[in-house]
Amino acid sequence: MGVLLARSAKLRRFSGYVLVPYPMVKRFERMAGRCEQGNEQGGILIGSHRGPHIELTDLTMPGPTDRGSPTSFEKIDPAHQRAADKTWRASDGRRTYIGEWHTHPGGRAAPSFRDRRTWAQVSAGISRAAAFIIVAPGMWSLFVTERRLTWSARELQIHSYGKANLVFSAVPGAGAE
Repeated sequence: MGVLLARSAKLRRFSGYVLVPYPMVKRFERMAGRCEQGNEQGGILIGSHRGPHIELTDLTMPGPTDRGSPTSFEKIDPAHQRAADKTWRASDGRRTYIGEWHTHPGGRAAPSFRDRRTWAQVSAGISRAAAFIIVAPGMWSLFVTERRLTWSARELQIHSYGKANLVFSAVPGAGAE
């Protein structure tokens, strides 16, 4: 399933990169190392769109009123929206909500039917690519979605290791060796 980006009224595949800072990479790696049991947890991803690229800069952690079960997570705590609003104001609108992350304890780092339904709802409400991360025992995966006539999602692969970021790419054949 391809990810498409609308540019100049033409429909194209997402050809950008997603930059994930190493402190965030380490946080997801720690979560992957200890999410084998318990309830799903999650939060939002904050960052910026830089041309065709996405740069993640921060994330929220589960709030006290969020709800999780072994197979679902409801992000209802107002702290997520407050964090997005605060970041938006502090950055003069340059950094914003980019997507969401959540865990799959005891499962795979692959989207469920419920995840895909949520991603479709998010994609319908925004005009740019969105990033989603699923953390499972021992691993985590990054996906990008975009709206077109419908919406689509695609798992990204590691492209390169920068000085401050892990760089993911949706470009076929651009994965790290």
